[in-house]
Amino acid sequence: MTPIAITLVLIALQVSVGHSEKPPNFIVILLDDLDETQRSTVGDSSFPLAPSHARHAGVTFTNHFVSTPICCPSRVNLLRGQYSHNTNFTDVLGPHGGYAKFKALGLDRDWLPGWLQAAGYSTLYTGKFIVDYTIRNHRPPPAGWTAFDALVHPFTFEYYCPAFALDGGPPAMYPAQYVTDVVGAKARALLRSAAADAAVSGRPFYLQVAPPAPHHSMHYDYNATGGLRARHWYPPVPAERHWEAFSGAALPRPASFNPRNLWGKPAWVRGLERLTPGNVTFLEEVFRLRLRSLLAVDELVAGIMSDLEALGLTGSTYVLFTSDNGYHEGAHRQGSGKTTAYEEDIRVPLLVAGPGLRPGSVITSTTQHVDLAPTLLALAGRCGGAGAGAVRCGGVRYGGGGGLMPTGYDWGTQARGPPRDELLAEFWGVWDDESIHSHAPYFNNTWKAVRVLRNDRSEAYKYVLHCSGDYELYDLVRDPHETTNLLASAAAAGMRRRLDALLAVLAVCRGRACVRPFEVLHPDGSVSDLWAAMDEQYDGVYGGITPFRFGRCLPYQDAENELSDFR
Repeated sequence: MTPIAITLVLIALQVSVGHSEKPPNFIVILLDDLDETQRSTVGDSSFPLAPSHARHAGVTFTNHFVSTPICCPSRVNLLRGQYSHNTNFTDVLGPHGGYAKFKALGLDRDWLPGWLQAAGYSTLYTGKFIVDYTIRNHRPPPAGWTAFDALVHPFTFEYYCPAFALDGGPPAMYPAQYVTDVVGAKARALLRSAAADAAVSGRPFYLQVAPPAPHHSMHYDYNATGGLRARHWYPPVPAERHWEAFSGAALPRPASFNPRNLWGKPAWVRGLERLTPGNVTFLEEVFRLRLRSLLAVDELVAGIMSDLEALGLTGSTYVLFTSDNGYHEGAHRQGSGKTTAYEEDIRVPLLVAGPGLRPGSVITSTTQHVDLAPTLLALAGRCGGAGAGAVRCGGVRYGGGGGLMPTGYDWGTQARGPPRDELLAEFWGVWDDESIHSHAPYFNNTWKAVRVLRNDRSEAYKYVLHCSGDYELYDLVRDPHETTNLLASAAAAGMRRRLDALLAVLAVCRGRACVRPFEVLHPDGSVSDLWAAMDEQYDGVYGGITPFRFGRCLPYQDAENELSDFR
């Protein structure tokens, strides 16, 4: 997404980009709905070890975020290095998301697999792509892949009856076979094939592996003419061999869990009834089923890491482990789901193993999914630089905007601070409870948020604007579970003016503005972060900026409805 973001991994590696004789290989393991805040990724005696193979071998990023907390837009953001407001791909299904819109927008004509292919890579995919990649529309497959063996709807979330389409061919069903095991077998076969090809041709590879765990199981009923009659949500289904695991695991209950008081929250959140004891018991079991479903993922990761060692590729392959969005269970009286601006939904795990990594390192700097594509291109030695929504590799600029990264560029190293101080999150559409069906859907869940983290990590804030006109401001250091809305305090007025201006830039940003928003607000370079902007000498500057606002609540992006002085 940006030249600044390219150094995401370099802050941990302290390696030079583009100086090795051979470009590295990449394996990206992308899960579905895996949380970071409710401890589903903690590798100890009480929780699954799914990421532990990467955690013990490399770096853990503790402040990694998605920008749109729902699967399909987030997956596109990762592979394009763009925010959803840049792609206008904002939903799971049509007309504002879905595979037809994905192809119509041409999003697969300019994205990571194509950029890597142009750099001489083999590009391979297996597992879940997007929900609306179906048995009816899977031809042609997305461009840019040497081999593309993806799950097809309506069998994507049928844990014991998955179906795949290889390179757009006829769907092949795997009845009575566990989906994560099938994805793992396909991933390892693709890995061995890529290794054999590399031994002959010298061609490096990019392999993306996307098991659907721990997403809820979904079953669809159709009528005789093929029309959808009903959709049913169920908790994830573990592999049969793991059904008895974690029987004593307890769902974490932080301060945000089923609180008695929701004062300061948006009206629709305040309107949620407290979870009943029966609701909580059910969420406990959902939590355990999620943990159990991750044990097969653990085996998948172990198999890939074992194969890398056997093939002699551990010294030339980076392995990334992450999720398309976070997940909440019981937070702020909500049952199960995502799509909110709260930490449970936007914070995700990121673990990176590979050459040059310091095993066991922990990086607390702020990073986002939109940083991953340009980071991999930089590690491949192909980037001269990148702009928001653009990368420049091998002298060719992909996407729009941006400039070249200077020779010797070291922004983001430990001596220079984190790669970014602020980030944007955004969502359009409906909030739906995947487990507590007595909670009615909320259809005006459209919002934009800005999250800021001070260089020394001593202060962090999140500011959320809802299309309903509700605002939220949280001190994430003193109130990490977001229980106290600071906007009730008059003392927050000065900070709110700064955050309003910052959101006005980020909500519509393109290019460098997406990671250097204060350059837009202070072109003379006098201010580079929120804390410098808080100086009273700038009160007049921020008092004169019109805050970003929504004209009305819409479940999709409409530029005329999203009002900013900086569009």
